[in-house]
Amino acid sequence: MNKPKYEAVDVVELRQRLGGQCSPTRGGGGGYVIGPDVNGRLCHCATCFTLGEARRLAEEYNRRTT
Repeated sequence: MNKPKYEAVDVVELRQRLGGQCSPTRGGGGGYVIGPDVNGRLCHCATCFTLGEARRLAEEYNRRTT
């Protein structure tokens, strides 16, 4: 099975995966969606209130791209 293009992560994982390339909101989002930008680079695509919300959004993005 292919790895999904979009993934839901928490702020720790976001920073581990993207390092200084990311800009998580201060005191905000509990979940983030990462995935490819138009050039195929992994980037921060969305900020969500919860990790569950981020998972649902990542699943929706993946459905749209398959």
